[in-house]
Amino acid sequence: MATSAGFYPEIASQSSIPAELMARSASLRIGVHIGSKRLQCVVWSDQDATCLWSSDIDCSELPSSEEALMSTRWGERTFRQCLVTFDADCISLVPDAFYKEEHKAELLQFQTGEDNRAAGKVDVPTMQAKMLFRLPANWDRVQRFFPNAMIFPRASLLLNYAMQKSSIQQNHFQFHVADRTLTVFVLVKGKVALVNTYEVSTPDDILYYLSGAAMRLGIDFSDARMEGFMEYGWDEDRLLALMREFSPHVNVMRPASSDNHVFETLFVQCAS
Repeated sequence: MATSAGFYPEIASQSSIPAELMARSASLRIGVHIGSKRLQCVVWSDQDATCLWSSDIDCSELPSSEEALMSTRWGERTFRQCLVTFDADCISLVPDAFYKEEHKAELLQFQTGEDNRAAGKVDVPTMQAKMLFRLPANWDRVQRFFPNAMIFPRASLLLNYAMQKSSIQQNHFQFHVADRTLTVFVLVKGKVALVNTYEVSTPDDILYYLSGAAMRLGIDFSDARMEGFMEYGWDEDRLLALMREFSPHVNVMRPASSDNHVFETLFVQCAS
């Protein structure tokens, strides 16, 4: 597939943003998600929150999604705002009152038990909190490709989405599965009660952690509203069938359809 080291012509073709949009990039926003097996991009306008162009590229046959990114031209122009997300396996929320910038790595380690490798943070103003996350190993390379980008975990967008979808009338579970990492948000009567990540390998694992969270929080699992987003490679139908044995209020956000992608919705509606 590659004609020279590190360059993939098929990726370059699939990722080509229309020239008209590139010409007015300074007035537009771009969002890029670097997943383990997919590379996704969306360009949109703040004027009417409209997706103007998007691309969803399968990178499962490549060394990595980061390698595919280097074959795109997405970093050649300066956009009004550039957001880059990834799937973090380690996140934590810390109230602003307890946050110290110089101690963010230690705070993340204390909250999660993980080592104190490089940590990042993103503001969650609606909660007066910071979301801490472990930076990906390819942080420096991606930062050089997008010098003006804000890089943060997709969990931040998923949290915003969950807060938009929740209500004070019903408890809400929002979950996301990528590779072997399950990210869970639980909102009790509209307020965030739990944010956590777990290692999973089967739909039974997902049910175990979700039901366990409900038990710890004193929530009626069968009455809570649940919405999930499963990445490619997971059997959504099997998970739905399993979870609906215990709760009728389960819905899965489909990764893609002919005219809509989940990643478009997350960037255009939930990036702020």
